[in-house]
Amino acid sequence: MITGHRQRLTAEERTEAMEIGRLRQIENQTWQSASADISKPFYTKNGVRIGGTADHIKGGVAEYGFGLMFGYKHFWQPYNPEAKDVLGYEIRSTFCTTGHLVTRLKDHNGLYVFCVVDTDYWWIDIYGWRTLKQTKPNLSRVAWDTTIYATPQAELWPLELLPATAELLLHRSTMVSTNE
Repeated sequence: MITGHRQRLTAEERTEAMEIGRLRQIENQTWQSASADISKPFYTKNGVRIGGTADHIKGGVAEYGFGLMFGYKHFWQPYNPEAKDVLGYEIRSTFCTTGHLVTRLKDHNGLYVFCVVDTDYWWIDIYGWRTLKQTKPNLSRVAWDTTIYATPQAELWPLELLPATAELLLHRSTMVSTNE
């Protein structure tokens, strides 16, 4: 059941959002060995591709759709481990409609928003959010390279309670000043 926000992309927005993911994958390739095949996933869990090109595109689409919810046009930026994904928020996404908000032990503090992206990249369902500290009691398992926490959708806070970040407030004030 969707209790958050559903964002539909136009054809142009979909192309731009997918390009963010493609550029992220190209950047990520530079962190791998020169002989790495970027068409292959980094990990496979029960036959599901994790960390491959589709995963990066899904993330870019989720970030783009989340930004649109606030009238913000998200764009690709080089990786910065200190930066938040969009407007001061961390965006986590999946293709699975029954998926969980997944955070990692090594993640930094912040507001984590959970999105489900359709496999054709047209729709983004933004379900809810939690702080990193609130996700930690839901210890899930050790997987891949780190301990991960999986917070079920039923335990997410609704978007109506999402605190405004400094970046969101700045964006809103910029929108108001340019429309006057």
